[in-house]
Amino acid sequence: MQTDTSAPHQENDPLDNFFSPMSVAIVGASSKPGKIGHELVRNISKYQYRGRVYPINPSAEEILGLKCYPSISLVKERIDLAVFVAPSNILPQLAEEAGEQGVRNAIVVSGGFREMGEEKAAYQDQLVSVARRYRMRVIGPNCIGVFDSESRLDTFFYPHDRMTRPKPGGVSFITQSGTFGLTFLEWATSSSLGIRRLVSLGNRCDVDEVELVRYLGRDPLTRVIALHLESFSDGRSLVREAKDVSARKPIVILKTGRVEGSRAAMSHTGAVTGPYKVCRSILRRSGMIVAESFEHLFDISKAIEKQPAARGGSVSIVTNAAGPSVAAADLCHERGLMLGRYTVETLDKLRSSLPPYAVIGEYVDLTGSATSEDYEKTLKAVLRDPNVDVLLNFVVFLNPPLSTDVVRVIAEAQGFGRPIVNWATGGEFTQGLIRRLEEEGVPTYPTSERLVNAALGLVEAGMKRGWGSPPEIAADRKLAGEVIGKALSEGRHILSEVESKDLLRAYGIKTTTEYIATTAAEACMYATKLGYPVVLKALSPQVTHKSDVGGVITNLKRPEEVSEAYEEIILNVRSRKPGATVQGVVVENQLPPGLEFIIGAVRDRDFGPTVAFGLGGIFVEALEDLSYGLAPVSEEEALDIISSTKASRLLQGVRGGASIDRVKLADLLVRASILSFEQPIAEMDLNPVIASGSECAVADARVRISD
Repeated sequence: MQTDTSAPHQENDPLDNFFSPMSVAIVGASSKPGKIGHELVRNISKYQYRGRVYPINPSAEEILGLKCYPSISLVKERIDLAVFVAPSNILPQLAEEAGEQGVRNAIVVSGGFREMGEEKAAYQDQLVSVARRYRMRVIGPNCIGVFDSESRLDTFFYPHDRMTRPKPGGVSFITQSGTFGLTFLEWATSSSLGIRRLVSLGNRCDVDEVELVRYLGRDPLTRVIALHLESFSDGRSLVREAKDVSARKPIVILKTGRVEGSRAAMSHTGAVTGPYKVCRSILRRSGMIVAESFEHLFDISKAIEKQPAARGGSVSIVTNAAGPSVAAADLCHERGLMLGRYTVETLDKLRSSLPPYAVIGEYVDLTGSATSEDYEKTLKAVLRDPNVDVLLNFVVFLNPPLSTDVVRVIAEAQGFGRPIVNWATGGEFTQGLIRRLEEEGVPTYPTSERLVNAALGLVEAGMKRGWGSPPEIAADRKLAGEVIGKALSEGRHILSEVESKDLLRAYGIKTTTEYIATTAAEACMYATKLGYPVVLKALSPQVTHKSDVGGVITNLKRPEEVSEAYEEIILNVRSRKPGATVQGVVVENQLPPGLEFIIGAVRDRDFGPTVAFGLGGIFVEALEDLSYGLAPVSEEEALDIISSTKASRLLQGVRGGASIDRVKLADLLVRASILSFEQPIAEMDLNPVIASGSECAVADARVRISD
């Protein structure tokens, strides 16, 4: 795949010696075959790595023909990289000796650190302290280290006769799981996928995924970055880095460790927001391609490395296998890929050149009678069609009319410059032809689902995202600070509705107008002042969801209705929430009817301030139709967040209803995002936000602040 990797690679980057060191010391080398320290020496010294290798072990004079040193301090030559495989309790001291020797890069393969609990965590803390004192960069501990296909550095301790290393290529893989790393390499070998680099992060005590994404983003030989994480070192920084790197080369990410215990939440946003829901939405919006399984991660990475990115989402299917291709067509429809309509010229060419048994419609079914010549004519016609962005090619090699020359036909079809993904499955005969196709650069998959996922990955790889910067907005930040400061000084973290709306208005967000009444007479007076109809709401620090306790009455049109509603609300709260302090009743104007949306904010553990948009009112938790963004957002990103929800279809107006001004709604979302970023907002619900025509305003607001 050809990608723009023009960002300059920094010379003498501190990470360079992890991948292309001129010399490596193996601290904890062993003369006993089968020991990790022995296999490390073998893998680094015996398989094409061209640098100097120094085994370190006080009990051996020679290992695999190499002079062994009792201590790293006795090596007189410069050491670019030290690989440690020693017990955790002595490792900090060994790192100290390496630091004194001038070693500035270390890979700690050993386990027995923080992953074993707090008792062992002290060894990791000591290691970090030593590394910082000597400005030593560390990968690990508890990892398998690094594989580099150019320098042939290989710190994996798995014998070559058990695990064949892949050929050089354009995929670089960063993973927290050593097992995933090994599996990725073995799958790459079996499908002729070229690997540039692999890094196993392990406990990630120093070098993390953010730094590596930045580094590989500047590497001209890395064409696609695959990334597997169980947790984030700094989610917000990763997103920021990914936005920059993904503009030049694709990043495919798999996030595991998604399931967590439920947590109490004050807001609807918090209740609906599962950690992975936020994560997936924000990662996609940063430009990364999100995989849902390890298989998915590998399949997309393989497709992107072998094929050019798609210029659009229109696909074509060519097949001699009806069942799998029909299943693929269904999946394309479900996942937003369109079966492209062939031009008249393409249809004429197909009809005039193919035999009568070929079925030509939305796609081309050559049937079980297809020959290699049929495939050649079809692929040439289809791949010249301007309406085809990706070809999904299906081939059953077992059919007697089909010669093995079809492998050449499919491989040569890559010359048209359109991405091709291939389906084939079967036994030994078929597997041999699949291997030939993979060697020719055609990614091949055994199921329709994996094929369509790969095609979708190529489409996402071709998408260009750029949201611009959040705008500068006029806001009364002094007033906002006073509202928050007053609540904190009183030991409160949940703002009243009146305080919440004061905060919103300070940031230019339109709300209802409200007054606080402490008697029924005051409520009637304020209702007359506002103009009917009005809404009455309970005002109590102990009541967050007012409607749950009968604390909201709407559409009040006369003074006597207001008076009765006042008394009813007081009675409802006292009976349904015993012990709650009722400070009065909020009287506010009732907004004109419109569509109800929710705009929320949460301070996510991994990403910090985030905002959400979706269908509001009673539908929030029932439908869970929310889309998320990293605060603060620009107008372009706000519009994309809105468009990413099913609720956005309602903005166009349905069944004669008026359309909603998306820009006005996006402006409100932008302002809410800036508020949540600038102020200590833990959770915020603006629900409902009522939108009608060109107007939108907040009818109800809940805000929880942090210290």
